[in-house]
Amino acid sequence: MTLFARRGMSILFAVLIAAVVLLAMQYGFVSGQATAVPARPQAVIVVNSTLDVVADDGLCTLREAVTAANLDAASGVMTGECAAGNGADVIVLSAGMYTLSLEGSGEDNNASGDLDVTSEITVQGLSEASVVIDGAALDRVWHVLPGGRLSLQNLTVRGGLATNSSGGGIYHEGELLLLDTVTMTLNAAVGGFPNGRGGGIWSSGLVTLTNAVVSENTAARDGGGFYNTGEAWLVGTSLSENTAALNGGGLYVNGGVVHVTDSTIRGNVTVFSGGGVNNRGMLYLRGSVVAQNSADLSGGGLFNSNGGVVSLDEVTLYENAAAQGGAVYTRDGQVMGAGSTFYGNTAVSGGGLYSRDSATILSNSTLSGNAASENGGGLINEAVNGEATVNLAHVSLVDNLAVADGSGLLVVGETAVITLSNSLLTNAAVTAPYCGGAGDIISADYNLVGDASCNLSGSNDQVVSGPLVDGLADNGGATMTHALLPDSAALDHIPVGENGCGAIWTTDQRGVIRPQGDGCDVGAYEAEESPIVVYATYLPIIRSADVLIAPDLIVQEIIVTAANVQIVIANQGTGAVVDGFWVDLYINPDPIPTQVNQTWDQLCAEGLVWGVTDTAVLTPGGTLTLTLNDSSFTPELSNFSGTFTNGMEIYVQVDSASQARDSGGVLEIHEILNQPYNNIASIVVVLP
Repeated sequence: MTLFARRGMSILFAVLIAAVVLLAMQYGFVSGQATAVPARPQAVIVVNSTLDVVADDGLCTLREAVTAANLDAASGVMTGECAAGNGADVIVLSAGMYTLSLEGSGEDNNASGDLDVTSEITVQGLSEASVVIDGAALDRVWHVLPGGRLSLQNLTVRGGLATNSSGGGIYHEGELLLLDTVTMTLNAAVGGFPNGRGGGIWSSGLVTLTNAVVSENTAARDGGGFYNTGEAWLVGTSLSENTAALNGGGLYVNGGVVHVTDSTIRGNVTVFSGGGVNNRGMLYLRGSVVAQNSADLSGGGLFNSNGGVVSLDEVTLYENAAAQGGAVYTRDGQVMGAGSTFYGNTAVSGGGLYSRDSATILSNSTLSGNAASENGGGLINEAVNGEATVNLAHVSLVDNLAVADGSGLLVVGETAVITLSNSLLTNAAVTAPYCGGAGDIISADYNLVGDASCNLSGSNDQVVSGPLVDGLADNGGATMTHALLPDSAALDHIPVGENGCGAIWTTDQRGVIRPQGDGCDVGAYEAEESPIVVYATYLPIIRSADVLIAPDLIVQEIIVTAANVQIVIANQGTGAVVDGFWVDLYINPDPIPTQVNQTWDQLCAEGLVWGVTDTAVLTPGGTLTLTLNDSSFTPELSNFSGTFTNGMEIYVQVDSASQARDSGGVLEIHEILNQPYNNIASIVVVLP
């Protein structure tokens, strides 16, 4: 099996392959021997100064390192200057504050102002707290030009200021921008149209944010945290407390495509529309939270318009606020929601959702405790310039309140239609009729409502005044739901085969199979049948404990002579090694290696490298001996004077580098179980 390289493939493909490899190795599906070692960085440039200077002075600054990587040329001839880049380069930053101080914005040769990227560069820090790149309000911090590819890891970008421009922290018009465990904070974009967009990030290319934080950034116009016109993937990322003076406090999507997974959009603010997100493109949210955002006008959590498409899959939207559409406002667009919950959102009109001239579909979803100071506590559907349709299937509308009309639903306009099927509307207290307005509410049957105001005509619709559900709670699944009470009229109300029961509708909001009983339950929740418990007596069975099958490599022995070295690698794990790996030897490293992907050239002047591809002997308990004379020694990646001397500190790391993942080329037991790292050994040379 050949391990993929760090570069030369899309990030999504890399993520998918990594997942397959991880599962295969854990569960024993990988067989055969490795045919290649993982790719190493082509050049590693170690920054040794936090200053922002360009001079042949024996220092390697961040700016000089970026230029060396862009031009594949060393920053000077003195010892300590930045090494020349060589294709896809890695810049390593130690702990410190890297403050930009060379004034002069507007140029793109990395001479002053922001840091300009024209090649493929990875910048590695130690952590977001210890490595900070500060723009000092001289200019934005990073500019990725067309053709450039920038990856930032384990650091903070702050203090950027784009004046009469956009992208306060990062302006990305290149091929790829990757942010992994990066904080973007306190950056700003100012200026009139068309500037002032993307306080944290402005992007027209491909962007991936993983475990990133984009917070407290500001934009004079749109996209306080992030302004996107290209394609973006946000995974495990937080957009929080960003501000836009016009639209999209957290995120503005302008014709691009954005995927948001397992992420949080919280506490963002805008004056006009889309406190959390303003979407005019394609927006896909899955397993995420949109909470406590606000807009003075419309769409406290999310605003969708101009043909925009929004997909909500297992999304929670709570405590967002706006004048119209507390959680969501859509105009001339499409919204599709499944497995999602809207609760505690507030507005003047449309506490939960306001749909105008749009097509909105919600299924297996819950609208609970949303409130409007005037109309439409749960949802408003309005037709102004054409048709407006809302379809609700297996939706629970519970305890939504309005002062004037339509506690649950309000329909406005002759061509506005709400279609209800298999859904329930119930309130503990009612301040206005459940349904209101002048448009049509059409029944597709099997609905339960708390009063007759909805005028439902389905032969199996019922007006039920008593309580139907318990309080909103975590009942399993990705989002909160209302469990049905034991005597609820919603239980088994829909016969199997009717209205999609058991055919179209096979699960509830939590993923519980429908039906559980004689029929499907009304609303988003399917009550689970109590299991039948059978008690039996069995003879005792003795069973061995489960064993994790995976390799675990260590450096067992290091023997040094004046002109050679012998390294014994052992597999102390329970599974065979089937992938190639690197071994690095470090001569007098400073600092010493502590983790994977700290190759020798990052830490010392001399070092040796072996690329091991023949792993057949590394079965459980097996050993492999490396010397300078065997075929796996890689002289083109090594630098050695030819002589070992007394007192040299020698460190050896097995499985030392992989551009594909942080576990190196081989996924080992101590990495799977999150145990202490055991791949490094050291000696002090004492020659015989």
